[in-house]
Amino acid sequence: MSSTPAQHVLVSISDHGLGHLAQTAPVVDALGHRFPQTRTTIRSGIDEHVLRRRIKTPFDYQPSEDDFGLVMLDPFRVDVHATSRRYAELHDKLDRTTERIAGEMLAGKVDLVLSNVGYLPLAAAARAGIRNIAFSSINWRDVVDHYCDGLPDISSITAQIEAIYLASDMFLRLVPGLDMPGLSTIPIDKMIATKGRNRRPEIDQKLDIHPHTKLVVFSFSESDGSSPPALSGAAPEQMIAVGPSHWRVGPVWRAFAEIDMPFVDLAASSDAVVAKPGYGIMSETALNGKPTLLVPRDDWPESKANLLWQDVMGVFREAHKPLEAITAEDIFGVISEVHSSTAIRIPDIGGEQLLLDLVFDTQS
Repeated sequence: MSSTPAQHVLVSISDHGLGHLAQTAPVVDALGHRFPQTRTTIRSGIDEHVLRRRIKTPFDYQPSEDDFGLVMLDPFRVDVHATSRRYAELHDKLDRTTERIAGEMLAGKVDLVLSNVGYLPLAAAARAGIRNIAFSSINWRDVVDHYCDGLPDISSITAQIEAIYLASDMFLRLVPGLDMPGLSTIPIDKMIATKGRNRRPEIDQKLDIHPHTKLVVFSFSESDGSSPPALSGAAPEQMIAVGPSHWRVGPVWRAFAEIDMPFVDLAASSDAVVAKPGYGIMSETALNGKPTLLVPRDDWPESKANLLWQDVMGVFREAHKPLEAITAEDIFGVISEVHSSTAIRIPDIGGEQLLLDLVFDTQS
């Protein structure tokens, strides 16, 4: 390890959902604050506009398509066969792609790669002799094996992924998350999360709603192919629900685009959040003390670990029903329960600083 700051850091962020961005943005901003002269490049399939809304440190943008994670049918269902085919295509040309990316890194004078949690940038950096570090609450070896185990060539593909992770200089594992047996990880046991700004008066003005109306944010992206819950029993004067544009199908629904602010601020301004159990959204709602209704996703391998936060933080409640069956009564119940609870605890944060201490060997 080196205590000397890198001159050019390439940060790779998976575009499988926005949870990877939620984990990475505080790290990039902490890096920029600690070493303001460092040049930062973000390599991701996430839209540049979305990245710049979350990351305040100046950066160059490098679009990519190779850290796709899983091919989804909708927010809850993985297209297992399409995922398997896409990994087969990626690994058929893995060596050539690795060589190309390594050449790009050398040409760009990259001297450190941080990846959450794509393995191609790690492999390319290793080939180019560039220090490379993985960090996340998940890894693609375990996730791909979980969904695609038994399909043709998957065992050899996951073995290649494992070898790349093991060859990295460090794998910093965010806790809670997958256990990652055999990957020689180092746990980061303080939460990495962003505290949003409560901008409720601004939202009330934009949507022309009363301050006492419950504002409920659904943490589902514009690209998610799901249908919204009917929210039976809700009236617009009681509740306004915010979600993807194609969910704006009734009087209680509004779209993210109508508010046009970073999601973390929108969630911090809400009365409640409805989400799948994931490190990114759960860390942010816990940090902001927001009642959160968790829609079950039992097949996601990280869910069990994330649900351990439920009793610790006090703001989470499980829906025990699918997204489309959620009612206004369910949401009002979560708000009431959490507000009357004495068990709410704001989590310890600062995991991004611990991570950088390990990366730059400055931990006291």
